[in-house]
Amino acid sequence: MSHHSGAYEGDRESGDLAHRIEDYSQGAECTLFPSICDEDDLLTRWITAEEGAFVDLAEMR
Repeated sequence: MSHHSGAYEGDRESGDLAHRIEDYSQGAECTLFPSICDEDDLLTRWITAEEGAFVDLAEMR
């Protein structure tokens, strides 16, 4: 089940990313993909991170 999915206002440049967060029993996963990409290219232009893979930016500085 999708928790959140989307792109933000202004995401129209080829370097902008969209995201989709899925909640699973073992934790959430966030998939990032180009906001502008044709369907064939989208099959290989994504990355998924599991819950716990992200860190607070302020803590890392």
